[in-house]
Amino acid sequence: MWHTGLIGTLQGSGGQQIRDQLIVEAYQAQSNSSWTLHLRNTGNKVVAISAIYVDANPVTFSGVTTYGPGEAGTLTVDVSDLTLECGVGYPVKIVTKDGAVFSFLIIYGRQQ
Repeated sequence: MWHTGLIGTLQGSGGQQIRDQLIVEAYQAQSNSSWTLHLRNTGNKVVAISAIYVDANPVTFSGVTTYGPGEAGTLTVDVSDLTLECGVGYPVKIVTKDGAVFSFLIIYGRQQ
């Protein structure tokens, strides 16, 4: 009986962990002043972006910051205060208002 209760509890709450889903479909990171990220919400709830970090540094950003399920949009990320080396991959972390963190690797000097 304990096993049934535990399994039922785990199965019932597992969906909460995967509700926020945000992907980078493409990016342009050829400028040392700003990068463009093309994002899409592939989850089933609204995702609102509250912060972005590039190489562990908080950066300012503009553009679409709230994405409904299936919606796509573009963000411009200000990297002008960072010292960047062409050809190097930089970790980008996008934090939502719900506290979810999405990590991506963006290669400076490329577009994808």
